Amino acid sequence: MKVPKEIREVPRPPNTIVYAFGHDPVKYNVKKREYKVVDGKRVQTDGETVGSIIDMKYVELEARPKIRYDDSDMKFWGASQLIVNLSRDILDDLFKVYSRDDALKTYVIAVLRTIEKGLVDYEIQEAYDLDYISVLYPRVPLSKDTVGRHLFDLGRVCSRITEFMELRCTKVPSNHSIAIDGMLKSYESNDDIFSEFSRKALKKGTRDISVVFAYDIDAAEPVCSKIYAGNQTDMSVFKDFLESSKLQTGFIITDKGFSYNTAKTVFLDNPGLHFLIPLKRDATAIDEYKALKMDHTLTNRFGIESRKVRMHDGRHLYAFRDPEIAKIEEEVWVEEHKDYSPEELETMRTEFGSIVFISDLDVIPEVMFAAYEERWELEVMFRFYKHILGMDETRVESEMSVIGTEFVNFISVIMMCRLRKAF
Repeated sequence: MKVPKEIREVPRPPNTIVYAFGHDPVKYNVKKREYKVVDGKRVQTDGETVGSIIDMKYVELEARPKIRYDDSDMKFWGASQLIVNLSRDILDDLFKVYSRDDALKTYVIAVLRTIEKGLVDYEIQEAYDLDYISVLYPRVPLSKDTVGRHLFDLGRVCSRITEFMELRCTKVPSNHSIAIDGMLKSYESNDDIFSEFSRKALKKGTRDISVVFAYDIDAAEPVCSKIYAGNQTDMSVFKDFLESSKLQTGFIITDKGFSYNTAKTVFLDNPGLHFLIPLKRDATAIDEYKALKMDHTLTNRFGIESRKVRMHDGRHLYAFRDPEIAKIEEEVWVEEHKDYSPEELETMRTEFGSIVFISDLDVIPEVMFAAYEERWELEVMFRFYKHILGMDETRVESEMSVIGTEFVNFISVIMMCRLRKAF
């Protein structure tokens, strides 16, 4: 293709020629003019391309190296640096369980998910390249395929996750209070062990998994976690969770869904593990020990009545009644029972607003009531998990990837809790 005269007259390096290529639009490159000797004669040949003619100007080719996908002169700094400052011990624990590369991938993914809400696998590489975490821990491979495979491998060798959780449990001081509870997460895969309908999920038409946490109230962060199929009951999960977590010290506080009798042997085998567990209102011990005959008013909570009873086996019952809750429960009960008798209502009034706990500790009622109130910190952590970190749904498909993903989520929740505590 002929090169127009005005293009050939554009100033360019000596000993070069211009050639045209392409059709719409036509482009012009500049090559070196080289010579070689053929049969004793000096013959002109085209050398390498050294530039282009663009907008009637010569532009040198590769005067500067091309911009790489991971090049960035500006990186987000504050969040990742603060998280690393607060959570370096987590990386140290990961090094004790995983190889250097696996530990770094797990840790960096957790940091990035803590920084950016709802970050999905294919976005992690770009988030890493633009964040200062790539300076602190350079050359960590985090492509979509690499991240997906890593999460799968974490779940595939889940004994390492158990080892990590056990390591954290050994660090819990004996005087700390541990709240245990679970939450449901939407999980719509149809072909693995976790994709079951829970009782609540049947109403909303979605499948769930259940994530159970042990939360250190004093340290204000989770100690360990484990996932279960969403259709399992709290009672069936409680014993397994205590046994698998290897918690041996601390003060366990649970919600009403958990049963003391279910995990009684765990407490007997671990005398350093104390407990405060609510009883169901139809528990025989409540009537046997007349726990609802209140005889004390709490000094640290206005209007709250209480009763403490020592049981035959040395355990204690702690009963409390909140008059405001009792009023609400009575209104709801009356609305639902249109044909009630005055005698029936009078009987129910002894239960309205009440909660009864069983515990192996002998303390004043004020201490136990305050301990149960502190359990609300676990609900705050669940809010972080679902709404602030954006982890209310599980998007991966296989059960191994679910286990790996929830492990990384667990580490992110620790980081978020430490940020909250720091601020």
